[in-house]
Amino acid sequence: MEVKNRGLHHLLPHSHLFSEIQQLELGKDLSKVKPTILFTVPRVWESFYDKIKDTIHKSSFIKKYFLKLLIWNSVHFSITYDLAFDRIPRLNAPKSLSQLFTQAFNFFKLFIYIPLLPVSKLVLSKILSVLGGRLRYAFAGAGALQAEVDRFMYAIGMPILEVYGMTENSGVSTIRHYNNFSVGNVGKPIQGVTIKLIDEFGKEVINPGTKGVAHHHGRHNMKGYYLEEDKTNAVLTEDRWLNSGDLLVWTAQGNLKFAGRAKDTIVLSGGENVEPEPIEICIKQSEYIDQVVVVGQDKKTLSALILLNLEKLENYLNDNSINIDLKNVIYNEEEIIQKLIRDEVKHFVSDKNGFKSFERISNIYILQNPFVVHDELTQTQKVKRNRVQEKYYNEIESMYRK
Repeated sequence: MEVKNRGLHHLLPHSHLFSEIQQLELGKDLSKVKPTILFTVPRVWESFYDKIKDTIHKSSFIKKYFLKLLIWNSVHFSITYDLAFDRIPRLNAPKSLSQLFTQAFNFFKLFIYIPLLPVSKLVLSKILSVLGGRLRYAFAGAGALQAEVDRFMYAIGMPILEVYGMTENSGVSTIRHYNNFSVGNVGKPIQGVTIKLIDEFGKEVINPGTKGVAHHHGRHNMKGYYLEEDKTNAVLTEDRWLNSGDLLVWTAQGNLKFAGRAKDTIVLSGGENVEPEPIEICIKQSEYIDQVVVVGQDKKTLSALILLNLEKLENYLNDNSINIDLKNVIYNEEEIIQKLIRDEVKHFVSDKNGFKSFERISNIYILQNPFVVHDELTQTQKVKRNRVQEKYYNEIESMYRK
């Protein structure tokens, strides 16, 4: 699209500005194939988001702050819109008086962001062009989508339809509906599927905000594991309810929200039960942290194994004139790096973000080598928690000897 206004034309992010995004192999493939539907794991969307931020960071001063302003405006408009129309997942029902007031206040607040929206839509559509230019539906599955990425994609005009399911039930049991879209949940059960949440006492969860293990029912469920009757009987009842082992909660709007894995629950020495995955997802919003595994079974406090985003870390060091050669440094022993990452973890795992005191991270250990598929990662980039804890046993124990 040609823009007649010369000043605005000068600021638009043409292909040279976003060429670095297309250096990704997937980006090159998308440019050739020009798909209308894309179904992928959350990690791909996270990489796309990170590359956009990197490209903006490296652009000229005027372009950088112009783009940041438009993105800020779009993101805050989408948040305000969702607050005004009660589309942010609520774990309490009915609404409190303060929530009703907040809803009304945000309705009028929308008018602050509206003037810039036409320009934002024009400019940010250029970002989406690196996905091939014809993409109509974007899906994410096989893992939880980061809240920041989820919100960003929605704000720039490409809402991600997150799905939830298991291999044992054909991959999909729930999906966000495109015509009733909201971020921060995995939607409602698809037609023909029923999900009930069962609490630790074996009772069905009905009230919003209470965790329960998801049990799936429908024709999409497997008949059983091949030649493994005992394993089948452990997860599939006679009336064909499949125990997923996943912890979910109902929202007040009737959607389901992922809350962790029952078998991943960490029990601290004080008896507190902690779901590590929501904490990990929150920590990974830090641009300097690529991967994190929260540990602490039978310990007094939680700790975390962390993998760095070396490209972002190098940018930070250069911007602050810090002379550290990342190729020859042991990250865990470098105090400047340690402080930066500790501060990042403390910022994200805080009461402001809804975490309780026993969910805070007391110690971190920065790993030197990235996780790899067939060792610490599954084929779909999920962390093999047991394998990580086994492989890095000494590193985990060292955090509790401090």
